[in-house]
Amino acid sequence: MTSENKPNILIVDDDMASNIVLEGFLYPLDYHVQIARDSENALRILDETDLDLILLDIMMPGMSGFELCEIFKSKGITEQIPVLFITSLSDSKSHKRAIECGGKGFIVKPFDEDLIRSYVTTFVGMKRMRDYYQQQLQTYSDFMAMVFHDLNNLNMVVLGNLELASYVSSRPEDLEKYIQNALFALKTTNHFMRNIQDIAKLKAVSHGMEYARIDLVEQIRSVAKLMDTEMKAKNLKIELRASVHTYVCGIGDLLFRFVLNLLDNAIKHSWPDTVIIVQMKEKKKQGIDNLDEIEVVISNQCDPIPKEYQEVLFEKFRQGPNQKERKRGTGLGLAFCKAAIEAQRGRIWVESPLLGYKTGVAIHFTIPVYNTKCEEIENDEQTWKS
Repeated sequence: MTSENKPNILIVDDDMASNIVLEGFLYPLDYHVQIARDSENALRILDETDLDLILLDIMMPGMSGFELCEIFKSKGITEQIPVLFITSLSDSKSHKRAIECGGKGFIVKPFDEDLIRSYVTTFVGMKRMRDYYQQQLQTYSDFMAMVFHDLNNLNMVVLGNLELASYVSSRPEDLEKYIQNALFALKTTNHFMRNIQDIAKLKAVSHGMEYARIDLVEQIRSVAKLMDTEMKAKNLKIELRASVHTYVCGIGDLLFRFVLNLLDNAIKHSWPDTVIIVQMKEKKKQGIDNLDEIEVVISNQCDPIPKEYQEVLFEKFRQGPNQKERKRGTGLGLAFCKAAIEAQRGRIWVESPLLGYKTGVAIHFTIPVYNTKCEEIENDEQTWKS
């Protein structure tokens, strides 16, 4: 068990002899044990450490164990971290009060070694299981928020194109173009819905979805076509600079959504009447696989991102300055992009302001070029684990 994975146990007892006995009982479990001899130190350790279990004495000078547990309960701590009372008291009144103030168990001195270990391993296991399911629930909630966000974007594309079509009914060529754009968005939505379950399990991407030879230029053009209405509304243009080999090794659906999120983000935050530049360049990747890779830079003219926001830009629910006013969404789009490109053995980072300017943002990402080496790795699931 690595040190960062070791359960953290806090013993709160003013009796040094009891602390030594308990620490000795827990030593074979290879847990990380901390000791506080008063309530003040207990609260300090609680603030500094992610605890899995608290063993709390009742009879202590100053604040009693009951009073300290009441503080825990008022802060919601007893709902997250189990508290086991350790005491020489054995009357039912004390036992009842221990339960009422948030305790999950009641161990009477003198201690039984096997009983102590059973209690501790059981409650630590319950705490870890609770944390796991909470994380799974949060992941599911995050994913569903992202899904609704992306579906809403596609829905707006459909509505925007159909509205434009209704205004140009006298011009057949424009009418057909807008209807085709709406149909393309609907097909993308349908395809997206069929693949939601696969995309939800990004951890399993490397062995649950197929890598393929993808024309990255064509994929970028497809996304740009999808966003045509939004670009026209701000009089934006996309300039694609691609003079290098553009076939990459990636996961089609995942890469499409990745590009869609990045261009959607660039369009939303670009100043009107500007150009979004998408530039590609081939480079040599260092490492065991020694894969060539394409570096793509999507740059746009907009307000610069302060340094402190750049460091958290790809984290969930993080938003930069003025983004709430722009109704950017849940903050999941760029977090998804980071997970998606890393699942395809790529990297992503931000540069702001643009080199030589005081404004602008450039999102850089890399992805392996499709070649013989890529074909070998494509068939080796272990190599592609993220």
